[in-house]
Amino acid sequence: MYPISAQLAAFVAKTESFTSDDSSLAGLRQNYNRMCEAFTPPRPRGLLIENARLAGVNIRSYLPT
Repeated sequence: MYPISAQLAAFVAKTESFTSDDSSLAGLRQNYNRMCEAFTPPRPRGLLIENARLAGVNIRSYLPT
């Protein structure tokens, strides 16, 4: 195995911490959702986020407040 940086090793360890023995589709989905939540940063303060449809396409707009 090739050497990796401490930051990458920490990322791999954090990612692997979301695995479980439940290999069912529901279990895999639940673990993946937990991982996504853990890696998602909080929304910045002072940012208005709105979802809408434009010409039949879902859009999301970001507006500083």
